[in-house]
Amino acid sequence: LTQRDAVPAVSDTIKYDNVRMHGYEGNMNVGQRWSSPKKSLEDGRFLMYSSTCWYFAEGLVDAELESAERHRAGGGGGDDAAAPTPIGLIHVSFGGSTIESWLSASSLSKSEDVCYPDDVDGRGDGLRFSSLVLPYVNVTLAGWVWYQGENNMGRENVCTLGNSLRHSGYSFLAMELIQSWRALWSATRGTTHPLAPFGAVALPSSGSEGNPEMGTMRWAQTGGYGVLPNIVAPNSYLVQSNDVDDPYYRRYGGGDGDDAQRGWR
Repeated sequence: LTQRDAVPAVSDTIKYDNVRMHGYEGNMNVGQRWSSPKKSLEDGRFLMYSSTCWYFAEGLVDAELESAERHRAGGGGGDDAAAPTPIGLIHVSFGGSTIESWLSASSLSKSEDVCYPDDVDGRGDGLRFSSLVLPYVNVTLAGWVWYQGENNMGRENVCTLGNSLRHSGYSFLAMELIQSWRALWSATRGTTHPLAPFGAVALPSSGSEGNPEMGTMRWAQTGGYGVLPNIVAPNSYLVQSNDVDDPYYRRYGGGDGDDAQRGWR
């Protein structure tokens, strides 16, 4: 998050008081404490949080409040003081990671071409799977938001973005991630729904992560079907995005040279 992201949270701490945030600590320990937006601002940790995660919560809260207001305006009545739906955010991410690093050995073994074998540990699991995925499988979730992909494009010798039906490339791994995570979290009946919503962010062509193969990558993010949801990934959705270079970067510090001049983070 950036300095400007704190403005709505500061001014609307009551509005977003139904949100609790988890995942500040580097070890991603499930036992770490949850924090409210107000508390996170007070102890200086709010700007360390995932902007994608926070904006998602803002959108959910705003949509619920707008829906309630339309209901009242239409004569539907209702209690103005009704408690909003509690929202818990778990921030689990690792900058610069590949999709391979988030999958199990079982999932990776189904792929015809694992692009980045260096991101797999000695057991065959992705490097982030054991440390950032498995610790949370006993936590009942309402859904996931997945924003990743640049590092499956930006390295040398990038392998094919593939075809999900042929178990090839990113296209297959993206669909396998959705299916395998749902199966993992819903293994115990009555916990996470086996078709819990899964949202993916389509990579933007703007900003510092643009790539000539961006169109192909966006296609691969849908498993080659061109849309989410599809027959392989029902109850999923694709969000279009723009990576806007940050004009606040120079003012609030960090970077030098060309990156600072462009305002890149």
